[in-house]
Amino acid sequence: MRQGIDAQLRELGWVEGGNLLIERRYANGRAELLQPMAEELVRLKVELIGTVGTQAAVAAKNATTSIPIVMFGAGDPVRTGLVASLARPGGNITGLSMVSPEIDAKRLALLREVLPAAQRIGVLVNSTNPISAVVQKETEPVYRSLGVQRS
Repeated sequence: MRQGIDAQLRELGWVEGGNLLIERRYANGRAELLQPMAEELVRLKVELIGTVGTQAAVAAKNATTSIPIVMFGAGDPVRTGLVASLARPGGNITGLSMVSPEIDAKRLALLREVLPAAQRIGVLVNSTNPISAVVQKETEPVYRSLGVQRS
């Protein structure tokens, strides 16, 4: 994947180590590292911050209101407070959201169609992720309406 990104950047006239410097930071699953890493990027005066996931986007938002932030795969940016609305995000954040409670509710309904006799569904949740509480609140009525118990 990295080679593909490098090739695309070259096509646009950007060469890492030439006219482009990328400061990468990886938390390796340790959410507590995201905020200090975001603050470090701000101190380095980067011109753009790219984030992957809700927690990284929240850390970047908390670190700066002036550096543009492009989020990838953040959970429902409106309900988690990352942006004002999808149509007009406002502030310095834009990007892609691939997770929303509505989609999770639809997944549950599809699961019920595939496994109509299922009575209990196990759910693994990262409780430190801001989207988790939103998704749980939004999907609870769906579980009830489908007659399924969440474990």
